[in-house]
Amino acid sequence: MDKSFMPKVYSHYTHWYSSIIDSLGSISPTSYGQHLNPRNLVYTYDSAFHGFCAVLSKQEFQTLKKSPGFVSAYNDRDVTLDTTHTFEFMSLNPATGLWPASEYGKDVIVGVIDTGVWPERLSYNDYGMGDIPERWKGICEEGQDFNASLCNKKLIGVRYFNKGLLAANPNTTVSMNSGRDTKGHGTHTSSTVAGNHVDGASFFGYGLGTARGMAPRAHVAMYKVVWDEGRYASDVLAGMDQAVADGVDVISISMGFNIGPLYQDPIAIASFGAMEKGIIVSASAGNDRVIGSLHNGIPWVLTVAAGSIDRLCSGTLTLGNVLIDYVTEGAKLVASIKFQQTFFGAKPAPMASLHFLSPAAIRSAAGPFYNTQNYIRDLGLDRKIATPLAMGAGQVKPNRALDPGLTYDATPHDYVNLLCSMNFTQQQIKTLTRSSYTCSNPSSDLNYPSFIVYYTNGTTTKLVQKFQRTVTNIGDRVATYMDKVTAPEGSIVNIYPTALVFGEKYQKLSYTVTISYQGDSSGAVTFGSLIWVEDNGKHAVRSPIVVFPMIKTRSSFI
Repeated sequence: MDKSFMPKVYSHYTHWYSSIIDSLGSISPTSYGQHLNPRNLVYTYDSAFHGFCAVLSKQEFQTLKKSPGFVSAYNDRDVTLDTTHTFEFMSLNPATGLWPASEYGKDVIVGVIDTGVWPERLSYNDYGMGDIPERWKGICEEGQDFNASLCNKKLIGVRYFNKGLLAANPNTTVSMNSGRDTKGHGTHTSSTVAGNHVDGASFFGYGLGTARGMAPRAHVAMYKVVWDEGRYASDVLAGMDQAVADGVDVISISMGFNIGPLYQDPIAIASFGAMEKGIIVSASAGNDRVIGSLHNGIPWVLTVAAGSIDRLCSGTLTLGNVLIDYVTEGAKLVASIKFQQTFFGAKPAPMASLHFLSPAAIRSAAGPFYNTQNYIRDLGLDRKIATPLAMGAGQVKPNRALDPGLTYDATPHDYVNLLCSMNFTQQQIKTLTRSSYTCSNPSSDLNYPSFIVYYTNGTTTKLVQKFQRTVTNIGDRVATYMDKVTAPEGSIVNIYPTALVFGEKYQKLSYTVTISYQGDSSGAVTFGSLIWVEDNGKHAVRSPIVVFPMIKTRSSFI
């Protein structure tokens, strides 16, 4: 809904929404079907985006579309859940680097959108935790087998949302009507993100040691949106909307929606509003779809795929496309969960996004860098070197977040210009952004640390495409970077200028990439890279280059 249309007679948007629902008229109860309640206002949203969720008949929906302020609507839908020596592999240690520099994530609030939490688990003890930040506006919501005293300085907030589930299934009885986790997924993911130190942890006596999350001094806020009885987009959206309102610094969501365009994706809609408020949203790419696909391929979301520790793959890697931002451990990770007095291991789903929620990613938005001495290989493909379609921009290097050298910045308006270039209508863009834009400067040339060019599948036409990028020097005051290009097979890549000379910190410089290429009759995908290498060897900032056969339109691809 467009809030600018709200009549001044209403003091709050909820009153306006209720009035709209009430004004839809008297409809025969038989028009709803036996499972739906008539004109039920389920949720109102205002932080991540503006609107409401309601149960309406088809006739009432047609009437609603004519109401002043109506922008768009879509049906509620199902959501799919995604879910050692990881720390050593990622070079995290208590002596140097990311952990001590960030005080293990001290003062950061991580909002987790998931299946709830088992608060008695030792990962949620608050020993050594700092005070709850004054900016925190959330609560510890009581419910079945869950009281407010279970929250502390580690687990600072718990809320639960199931109105969408109950609206769609009014005869359903929720087995655990509270923020308590009965699936194990939310406890697993939240403890992986920010579980406190737990000494003496093991897997039935094996691997005895200390368990901890990636940011063990960060605070956790859990938003339960997935239930044993079902899972609905309206509940997910309500959880994300509340997390933004409560004041989280980052949102972790290990689930996704496998169908629908961006303007019908609750995660895309809510994460745009979060991004505008400076909140990082990290989401899993998912491992359960067909080869060459992913969910949460959202430009303003950090989409992270699962990898395996020590670059040893136990099966065929079938991850998505170039929209994956990073790959991280997750394929073999075992997280421990304590239900009652039983301590057992939870086999992970692709919850890779959790590992990237390190304090540096939360606090300083790690730059698009990747530098390793060894190639990542895919054992499922005869040990061939993995491509950007499998690993995105590369393996996460958390410590590099402290000093990435160069960064690529993008504003909300840059993303709007991208949407305009993707042939979305103004109404669809308004659904995503909550604002009216004129699309006066559409541009697919987003300031993004990767390059992809398309050709019509099965053709051999010669093509040329140019890109412009702007980088910010956040390293030393004076720095010079030289280009190092590996062109995709059959392509020519020219960079101008070939050197970036910075005279001060935070200076911005632009460069142009021109890719001359041609199609391939067999529909081949080819790969290359551009690396900006500092002359003293301190920094190397890498971006993948992909030549890809265009099978779908860009709007459906995104």
